[in-house]
Amino acid sequence: MNHTKNINKFVVYILILFVVVFIVSKLNSKKLINKNCFQNKYSVIDESSLPDFFDYPAEYVFFDLDKLLPINFDNFPGDKYDRKQVEYIYKKEPNFAEHYIIASIPCGTGVQCYVIVDYLSGKLYYENNIQSVAKIDYRIDSKMIIVNPLDKVRESFGNDIDKIPDYIETEYYKWENNKLILIQKRKMTSMIIGE
Repeated sequence: MNHTKNINKFVVYILILFVVVFIVSKLNSKKLINKNCFQNKYSVIDESSLPDFFDYPAEYVFFDLDKLLPINFDNFPGDKYDRKQVEYIYKKEPNFAEHYIIASIPCGTGVQCYVIVDYLSGKLYYENNIQSVAKIDYRIDSKMIIVNPLDKVRESFGNDIDKIPDYIETEYYKWENNKLILIQKRKMTSMIIGE
């Protein structure tokens, strides 16, 4: 009987430890987003007001990568080279929201457009609103996409905020019912303020 109580206490301690680790890791992830994004003369707005990947989790779906359906290119805006790029990425594992891939295709000087392909149906979605000058950010375990995230803007334009064009916005979308829904949009100048 005493042995059973000890085991139960141990299980409770382990569960408490897991909960504490989860909470601390979630808090740290919000603090570390875009940390020290620009030189010291600039600071980033409070990241806790920005959407987080954890807030838009993707549901796990089982599927067989060996039985991929062909991609339906009916509404594809790209040429044969773009098509080959999408097919190449499609043959890899999903990279977004558990069973989708996101592939980039050129759509103008210094601009990338993106398509989303569903592994379960082979359907291709072309979203005009996913156009970036500084890439996008997404995860396999989340339904959120960030267009022109701050860290990617820094990679593209360097540490000098004055080199960032005024028209660049960071946009947050969620993928829902096979379309992107805008969560939040912010001008880069409103996201970075002088100290």
